[in-house]
Amino acid sequence: MPDAAALADVQAVVAALAGLRLPATNLTEAEVVAAVEARLLEAGLRFRREVSFGPRCRADLWRGGIVIEAKRAFADRTALLRQLSRYALQPSVRGLVAVAEAGLPAPGRLAGKPLACVALHRAWGIAV
Repeated sequence: MPDAAALADVQAVVAALAGLRLPATNLTEAEVVAAVEARLLEAGLRFRREVSFGPRCRADLWRGGIVIEAKRAFADRTALLRQLSRYALQPSVRGLVAVAEAGLPAPGRLAGKPLACVALHRAWGIAV
């Protein structure tokens, strides 16, 4: 069972990203990450970029043990779930937030840690 503080931290990141609107096409992953960074900063949430926290584990953004992983276009659900599962097994990870246009794993838990997904299509009025 995830601890209440980790769940609250994941929910704070998701709330900060609510309504994030990006152009619908031709985004690089760096542009998606930059937009996520801007929303987190607007919400007053501190984070670090490109944090290595285990073998083959590097978070796009790291907020006190919360991994924020951004993908451009449609994420390969299987590959993303495999990546997030590897991350969730690291002791320093408290929770995970995945951000992509669509194709995300269902929110819930991985390795007992909270997982939330932010699908950018929802902000465009398209729920996929």
